[in-house]
Amino acid sequence: MNNVIAYAIFALMGLVVASFFLQKIYRRSLSRERYFYMRDLSLVAGWILFALWSGSEPIKVVVAMATLGAVIGMAQHTSPGKNLSWLLGAVGLCFAAMGPRIYFIGLSNGEYLYLSHYSSFLLTAVWVTLFPLLFQKLDYIPGLAGHLLGVGFSLALLVSSLSGQSLAGGFLMSLAGLSFTAVFWSRLGHNYRQLGRPLAAFWGIIVAGASLVGVSKGVTFTAIMVIPMGLYALPIAEASLSFIAQALPVKGWGRISIYHRMIDKGIDHPKAVKFVTFLCLSIGAIVSFVQMGIDDSNKPILLFILGVSSFVGITCARGARSYRDSSDMWGIPMDGISMNYALSKTRSRIINLEPSAMVVTANALSLYRTRKDPIYRDVVKRSWLTLPDGAGLVWAMRLLGVPVVERVAGIDFMHGLSRLSAAEGWPVYLLGSKPGVADEAGRKLTELYPGLVVAGSRDGYFSEEEDLDVVQEIKDSGAKVLFVALGMPKQDVWLDKYLPDMDGVVGVGVGGSLDVVSGRLKRAPAGWQKIGMEWLYRLIQEPKRLRQDLDLGLFVLMVLLEKIGLGDGDKKDEKLRS
Repeated sequence: MNNVIAYAIFALMGLVVASFFLQKIYRRSLSRERYFYMRDLSLVAGWILFALWSGSEPIKVVVAMATLGAVIGMAQHTSPGKNLSWLLGAVGLCFAAMGPRIYFIGLSNGEYLYLSHYSSFLLTAVWVTLFPLLFQKLDYIPGLAGHLLGVGFSLALLVSSLSGQSLAGGFLMSLAGLSFTAVFWSRLGHNYRQLGRPLAAFWGIIVAGASLVGVSKGVTFTAIMVIPMGLYALPIAEASLSFIAQALPVKGWGRISIYHRMIDKGIDHPKAVKFVTFLCLSIGAIVSFVQMGIDDSNKPILLFILGVSSFVGITCARGARSYRDSSDMWGIPMDGISMNYALSKTRSRIINLEPSAMVVTANALSLYRTRKDPIYRDVVKRSWLTLPDGAGLVWAMRLLGVPVVERVAGIDFMHGLSRLSAAEGWPVYLLGSKPGVADEAGRKLTELYPGLVVAGSRDGYFSEEEDLDVVQEIKDSGAKVLFVALGMPKQDVWLDKYLPDMDGVVGVGVGGSLDVVSGRLKRAPAGWQKIGMEWLYRLIQEPKRLRQDLDLGLFVLMVLLEKIGLGDGDKKDEKLRS
């Protein structure tokens, strides 16, 4: 047995080293999209090879079921309009039929409650079904699932070493989980990237299965098994309350979330993720050590874990501040977050039934206009999110030291929010552009995202006297997402004026995106986008934009003057405020 374990550990270390260098090769030789795809594929392949070389049948079943869960997750991703979550229940049933089961439950007094055959089968199926669904829920907060994987496998490895029981299978699964989490940390632990449904389902089944390996051999494995129960107790409770709030008219329950409370207090996303992670670690450690039995030999370890968790939690909580205040550019709050995080925040706002809010997709020209137009400046400052749409604006933010993760192009955000709306069942409304363009854009979006409900569309050729009629039409449609393409600054001014009259709608100014989606205009090829020349490609299609695009030169000049300390940002801000 020791030789088998030694061989499995040796093989695991080889896979970890190979995974490290493969990621280096992928990054240098592949495009960004193919790099992400191959990295995820390598992670799953690494687990499969480890299972085959482990010599453990239960581990093979766990990884096989996790791989099947990833396939189902891919089907969920490609068919967002269909509810395929029940297939994960089928995986749970297959796992219960073929893999390790929960045969007994350890009680606090040292006794065990042994289950009947059918009870064991049903409880195992529910256990394995729960975790992929939970991880897909956790994944709406980028980075949280990966951080919980890291601390969870670390705790499992520690407990399996301290338990004094023969937990070879559990030790190997914990070591493999921690090793793969570490070597793929830039993917799993990134604060602004989601796992995606396939990987979330895969890791959920791995976590559920890792807690069961060894039970089929009659080994008392309850100390490890309770780790997920303690570690994920908080997310499970929050998810349960959210489900109850959707099923029953219980006000406020669906909004109970430690993470979102942290965000509301001004703590930024990375610190909020760490706070929740170490809070879960504290709960998991207490539950696990109580189940294992606290004595003089392990008490210092538990106190150390709680001390570290408390220190991290206090440090994060003391960091409460306005995240947007620290990201101002010329007095305009800029949300330099990732696409995934912006979509996650939008989803949270809609499902929590918060008031209507505006998203501004800003570029260099719109930011330059805020320097000259005090009305538009106030409108942008009142927005809920101001995303860096243009490549020129991202360049300026990075040059001036304003935090920014990536460019969030308005058209890409529109596509992402449409895909999310199709999955969540939110109706969308399209407003703006020339007659017929919004209608055609709606047809194209429903083709791209099956299940998307376009509740209405209207061109942008209406007078101020018709504004209230348009607003009423949008309200009657029941739309939760409103895309407005009236051009800058009109679209943002219009949204700022009329969104308060709507109920729980997220309004997004999308500029010329409807023209591109409908096919009336072509978007710049990827090469033009990468070198920041998308504006030139659009100018070629619309020469009338030349006059306003000349302001880009003035914007660049202002940025350079600001960089060398000769800008008049502060004076300009004071003048506009007075």
